[in-house]
Amino acid sequence: CGTPNVRCFYGAVDAASPAARRMSAAIGAVHLPELDVQDGERRVECHVLDHGPGGLVATARTLVYRDLGLPPPAARPDAPPGVETVRDALRAFHDPLALAASPLARGADGAARAASVRTLLRQAVGAAFGDSPDELLQRRILERGYLDPDGGHTRAALELHLSRTTYFRRLAAAADRVATYVLDERFGGVPGG
Repeated sequence: CGTPNVRCFYGAVDAASPAARRMSAAIGAVHLPELDVQDGERRVECHVLDHGPGGLVATARTLVYRDLGLPPPAARPDAPPGVETVRDALRAFHDPLALAASPLARGADGAARAASVRTLLRQAVGAAFGDSPDELLQRRILERGYLDPDGGHTRAALELHLSRTTYFRRLAAAADRVATYVLDERFGGVPGG
């Protein structure tokens, strides 16, 4: 439906309140002491509730089925990432939150997940293109347009002496090349391809 699906909730719990701490434990939240805050005389604990890979939507669905006395239907397996997943990661190259949420990400925490996608994309860009002048130009278009923190599409087109139309046509071709490489290496091919 397009509604954001939150996986984790972080909540503040008054450490002096046994009822609040019991409630947090009852719903499955876990205390993260490294995020606690001392507020004058009061200690405020940070508790996180992880709804799992299906997020809040899956938790709500499970609760509804349970309240109706019905077994929840089996979860559908996630579709393997496609070309658009890789294109999205290229567009979000400088956005660590978006990269951490990518299906391409690996790692235990957000920083590691974002770094894994950046590494994957850099390796793919390094390996997906040959040494011919045309191949090197495609690689440079992609690097300057997406990976370079001082780049951007307008700057890349100007520096590479390409019209806007030519630049975006070649950028799309380069992104498709990287996507195909990533999907072949990580998932054994492009879905449906």
